[in-house]
Amino acid sequence: MQLHRNFSLFFFVSILFCFPPSLPSGKAAQELLKIGEISPQSCLQDFFDQPRVFPKSGQWNLIFFWSLFCQTCIEEMPFLCDELTNHFYQRCEGFFVCLDTAKMKNGVANFIKKRHLSCQVVFEEVASSSFKTADSWGVKLTPSTFLVDPEGKIVFSKEGPFELEELFGLLRKIPASFSNPLPQIPKSKDDLNNPTNK
Repeated sequence: MQLHRNFSLFFFVSILFCFPPSLPSGKAAQELLKIGEISPQSCLQDFFDQPRVFPKSGQWNLIFFWSLFCQTCIEEMPFLCDELTNHFYQRCEGFFVCLDTAKMKNGVANFIKKRHLSCQVVFEEVASSSFKTADSWGVKLTPSTFLVDPEGKIVFSKEGPFELEELFGLLRKIPASFSNPLPQIPKSKDDLNNPTNK
C-alpha cells in the first residue's frame, strides 16, 4: 500500500514537471528588446512635470532604466552621466528612466544632487498593473540599457550589469553631429514644488 502511494506521488510530480500548468490567459510578458529591433516611442515626465519624448528621431539616444533600490544602477549612473556630459554630449542624448515613479521624486533629486550628476531623468508611470514604458521595452530587471540609432533601431541592449567600456566604445564611433544642451535638474525642493523654476 505504501509503495502504491509513493508511486502515485512520483507519477503526479512527474506530470507537473513534464506538463506545467498553463499561464492565465492574457498578454504574455514581452522579452527585452534585442539589437536590430525598432524601439517604441515613449513619453514620460521629467522633474518639472514636462513631457519628454524618447528616443528622438534623427539622433542617437541612450535609454537607461534604473531604480534607487538597485545597487548596480547607483554605481553605474555616475560613470554614465559623466561620460555623456563630458565626452559624448555632441554624439548622444541620454534618458534615465526611473522606475520608482514620481512618488520618489524628492529621493531621486537628493541622489542626483549628492552625486553631482547632470542627467535627464524621467519618471515611469504605472498603468493598471503594468509599467507604461518599461513593459513596452521588455524591461524586467534594472539596470536595463539601450542605445538607439537615428533611425530608431536598437544597436545595444543589455539587462543587468555589464562592462561600461563596451557601451563607451560604441559611443566613440558616433560622429559629433549636434550640440546637446545640459539637462535641467532641480537644485532644491522649491524647484520641485514650482515646476516653472527651470
